[in-house]
Amino acid sequence: MSSSENIKACNDMKIINTELESISKVVENCDKCELAKTRIKTVFGKGSHNPLIVFVGEAPGAEEDKTGMPFVGRGGRLLDTWLSKYNLNLDMVYIMNAIKCRPPKNRDPLPSEKEACRFYFEKQIELLKPKVLCGLGRHGFGNLVSLDSKLAYGKMRGIVHHYKNIPVIATYHPAYILRSSKEQEKVFEDFQLLLETLKNNQ
Repeated sequence: MSSSENIKACNDMKIINTELESISKVVENCDKCELAKTRIKTVFGKGSHNPLIVFVGEAPGAEEDKTGMPFVGRGGRLLDTWLSKYNLNLDMVYIMNAIKCRPPKNRDPLPSEKEACRFYFEKQIELLKPKVLCGLGRHGFGNLVSLDSKLAYGKMRGIVHHYKNIPVIATYHPAYILRSSKEQEKVFEDFQLLLETLKNNQ
């Protein structure tokens, strides 16, 4: 890379960092839906601002609501072990939820709540420009790819889907694997496809 290309890349990253920080500040003060009344903290995302892979869950849980960081509870620790198994870390990936506030008692987000967060979610992905997206669980994946409600989520696995021309891989949410540990081998299959897809899109 030439010096002029290096300068341009550095300037581009400064713009991305600034824009992501600006959106994060807007999210912190967002009151577009009822979740603003019950949250402790908003949960924007963590990881590289120039990621190879962006992992998308549905909404924060109790630990995330307290800390303001995604995937920090038991499910987050399991996700960390998956990343480590494949030599991935937060210098290479970004982790986020589609919804930025915890729904009370971890219920599914309402359509109006999803719609209120949609701009922030789409803008994050637009700025991050990942090579591949990974949907964590039916709800996280469903924010990236339209789902047939009658089709089992497992049928989405093993296929390369797309969100605005970005490849999308489906896998199970860590919280599901904590309840159904025998399914973890399927997650490892999904990570193999994720890495193959990444290799093909670099």
